[in-house]
Amino acid sequence: MKLSEWRAHSDIPPHETDMLISFVTDLDKAHIVADGPYRELSAAELASLELYRKKRIEGCPIQYIMGYAYFMGYRFAVSPDVLIPRPDTEILASCAAEECRKMAASHEINGPVSILDMCTGSGCIGISVMLSLGGSAKLTVSDISEAALTVASQNVSLLAPDADIDIKRSDFWAGLGNEKYHIIVSNPPYIPTDDIETLDDEVRLHEPIIALDGGSDGLNAYRRIAEDISEHITVQSHLLLEAGINEASGIADIFSPYFSKADIIKDLSGKD
Repeated sequence: MKLSEWRAHSDIPPHETDMLISFVTDLDKAHIVADGPYRELSAAELASLELYRKKRIEGCPIQYIMGYAYFMGYRFAVSPDVLIPRPDTEILASCAAEECRKMAASHEINGPVSILDMCTGSGCIGISVMLSLGGSAKLTVSDISEAALTVASQNVSLLAPDADIDIKRSDFWAGLGNEKYHIIVSNPPYIPTDDIETLDDEVRLHEPIIALDGGSDGLNAYRRIAEDISEHITVQSHLLLEAGINEASGIADIFSPYFSKADIIKDLSGKD
């Protein structure tokens, strides 16, 4: 079968069709179009394309099919053991990087800025912050999931092999010892349990529930973070958190005993 024939008869969205073709054949969009009428698909290529097309029709996210997703311009390995990075979360990473730059420029600390990315998943937030700083900070990424940390380790190896990055298995603070951090950043599970059934099937049926379920009101993870945070911060420390819909003010209240100020900013959709 010619590539152009398979492309024309694909029953998934055109941009996803081309993503899968590129993934299987290593052709870019220009060559998919130009060479399609002449390029004969091998039996192996055709079998792969049909398998991936079927998975996509069944609702498997295309990022899991291909094994990667883009975040902050970088290509991160992903698997069903970690959340797929979202564009809104890039705001969190950008804010964390900016706070790191301000802290480094202030000369109020000795040595490199120490960063913790808690509930790291793929590691996309912490690694992106490190890359934006040119690797000049010290990063710890932590997660309770060994499978998630395997993905995070892969991304460290791929994207920041020479950076000062520790990878630690930890149930919130339990595995982090007495370390203190200048910047703590986290995108923890924050979906209220009863709301999970209302999520799109691609999320509900394919992304890890442990990274979604935030308990009855969505705030359980934030309470766990707050429990021992006083042991891991200094007077210079900043905490940056992603929040669920209508949760930001409640989260600010949880951390008011530990921080003198809370700023709530908008995501790409104008939500807190």
